Amino acid sequence: MSISPIDDRYKKYLNGFEEYFSEKALMKYRLMVEIEYLKFLSKYFDGKVVRRLSNNEVILLNKLYSNLDEENFKAIKKIEERIGHDVKAVELFLRDKIMYTSLKDLIPYIHFSLTSEDVNNISFSLLLRDFTYNMYIPLLRKLMNKLYNIIIENRSTLMLARTHGQPASPTTFGKEMAVYLYRIINIFKDISEYKFPGKLNGSVGNYNSFHIAYPDIDWISFSIDFIESLELKPILITTQILPYDFILKYFYNVMLLNSILRNLCRDLWLYMSYQYIGLKTRRDEIGSSVMPHKVNPVFFETAEGSFEIANSLIQLLINELPLSRLQRDLSDSIIRRIFGEIFSYTFIGILKVIDGLDRLIVFKENMVKDLYSHGEVLSEAFQTVLRKEGFLNAYDMIYRYLRQGQISMNEIKNVIEKMEVEDKIKEKLRNIRLEKFIGLAIKLTDIVIKEYANI
Repeated sequence: MSISPIDDRYKKYLNGFEEYFSEKALMKYRLMVEIEYLKFLSKYFDGKVVRRLSNNEVILLNKLYSNLDEENFKAIKKIEERIGHDVKAVELFLRDKIMYTSLKDLIPYIHFSLTSEDVNNISFSLLLRDFTYNMYIPLLRKLMNKLYNIIIENRSTLMLARTHGQPASPTTFGKEMAVYLYRIINIFKDISEYKFPGKLNGSVGNYNSFHIAYPDIDWISFSIDFIESLELKPILITTQILPYDFILKYFYNVMLLNSILRNLCRDLWLYMSYQYIGLKTRRDEIGSSVMPHKVNPVFFETAEGSFEIANSLIQLLINELPLSRLQRDLSDSIIRRIFGEIFSYTFIGILKVIDGLDRLIVFKENMVKDLYSHGEVLSEAFQTVLRKEGFLNAYDMIYRYLRQGQISMNEIKNVIEKMEVEDKIKEKLRNIRLEKFIGLAIKLTDIVIKEYANI
């Protein structure tokens, strides 16, 4: 059954997502946590709580989750249908699997002292971490590389800047794209260095049943070491659930990056409308059902919409997940199941941006032509030179001459001649060229290029 665009129209963009965000994937991660916990009970206490496991027993346990096939997944779901509890179904499935093996005596220690949320929070952190390292970060690297290549090719490509939508002092196309790469790099570092959280402390966060069973054991140290063995960050002070504040820091970075990319899409859309850039077309490709000439910025428009959907869902997480009645309620359970949808739309957006960048054509001549038709943007340079020469009313002088709107470079020459200043100052103004009035744009671009080389 297909009921959303990600089930059908955009499914081809989401290959591999089922390994992290499907119901089967979640059950696999839960089973892994149960088994790793059982193994850790044996190893950590050197057989004093759970006896030592043989190599063959460890292999048997590992295979139960690493080789979770459709038949065993359905077996878990069948148990869940009968008892109405997903995590308990995993526990009972595991019991059934070792009932007639040498591990039978360990059945009492499956899910020992755990609450379902001990298993769930670790499972979600592990699947998000694995997805991030295996799929998200490689895609972001691909995106950054596409942007980097455009920057290299347009490092000194002259372009008219616009502030408030109006002509402003010159810049380069490479530098303006470098601003986006620099912003992306900043968030990329936070995402790639993020340490996913985990907690293991029982039904209300106090190690109650752990302590009543084995009062002489340092369960706090045990839980820290177990969480760290999974390469997660231990969180000790919780209720039954791990506060979502920690995981939401990660999603906030995802949302921030999506917003940056939305901004990039909007700017590229505008540059295309100015005919600064275009898109390579493919044979038989149609842009409009009625206007044959159209080549639309559809990649950037689709991406923008995708990021908006993803961010609206992340905002839902931010609004709702930090809230939980007393020590636990289940309102979070259905909400956190949309993690896959969030990343589906995020991925569709990023892939569409990459598609657009792949086809990007930079019309350098159009950029230069437009720049030279706006000589009035030299007003900033002119009034600054006059300030340096000691004119107290420098701004007002230039305001009077260049406030009249669009002025060609030929008209600028006439303006200079009309100015009531010495000839040597007029000569200085004549020598100011638009192509030289880009400040340190190229040097700033090179800083970003170097920054990218180091990540």
